[in-house]
Amino acid sequence: MLEISSIKYSPIIRVSSVEITDNSLTGDALLKDCDRVGCIILYADDIPIYASKVTPNLLDNNTETNKGSFTIHRVRDAYAIGDHVYLKCAVGNRTLYVFNKKQDFVPNQRKEKVLCTVEELLNNLNETYVSDMDEIGDYAWKYFREHGPRKLVDATYRMFLRRDPEEDAYKHLNVSEDHPRESIVHYLMTIYMSEEASRSGFRLIPTLGHEYFNFI
Repeated sequence: MLEISSIKYSPIIRVSSVEITDNSLTGDALLKDCDRVGCIILYADDIPIYASKVTPNLLDNNTETNKGSFTIHRVRDAYAIGDHVYLKCAVGNRTLYVFNKKQDFVPNQRKEKVLCTVEELLNNLNETYVSDMDEIGDYAWKYFREHGPRKLVDATYRMFLRRDPEEDAYKHLNVSEDHPRESIVHYLMTIYMSEEASRSGFRLIPTLGHEYFNFI
């Protein structure tokens, strides 16, 4: 399970007014603290799919309340990965909402066009995504040895952030002489877990065969 620091993010007490439209979910959340944003993560089984910030609402006098709203995308796609779909608070991993597939999804599913079967989507995900960063550690370590640190940083940014790195980004890669592979995996996790990467949507790790897998 993913978990983030309570120093930057507020715990979420509960969610309400949950509604699903097409492939997105909206809802309201009650934050423990009004001076920090919250974070909700969508899971399928134990795999994190999407993360959404919960920003405290402002009153007319610009005073923050401890209530906020959130949007979670690709909710229906989660069922292609696992049968147990739920929302958790990223601080403390408290379960906030568990989906009932029949009640929450069946009525609106009739309105959607089926582009591929669940089996086809699941097979594609299984082939091109992994759930553990260590599974691509050997590829990254080999790529580092063959192309050097700058190319590794370039490839990592394009894979997880879909952009080129700024010039000072290269200084954040520190490869240990005693444990080079482990330090590279740690670097990949740092970029993958960054705030910018969390906004990218589908939160799985690409591997060999995926269009964004760059360690080849």
